[in-house]
Amino acid sequence: SGGGGAVGTRPHPRHQCPNNGFTVTEDRVGIKGSGNNVGCLMCCCYVCGVNYQQCRFWMSDGHCNAHNKDNVWRAHKQFQ
Repeated sequence: SGGGGAVGTRPHPRHQCPNNGFTVTEDRVGIKGSGNNVGCLMCCCYVCGVNYQQCRFWMSDGHCNAHNKDNVWRAHKQFQ
């Protein structure tokens, strides 16, 4: 095999994870069991850019729900 590899084999924002579904929500706090709080080994926080397991705000500030179609999350990412 060759090429760049699938998105699941390289770091990607949580909302683009091919292994775990993502539900668009306006929640600004993570909710256990919502599904968005769970990622694969290559998932990164959209806002912080770090592996989701290292994001200090994953649940408390809802970074698990962040995605690029939401103006609020895009603004947070810009000022991170």
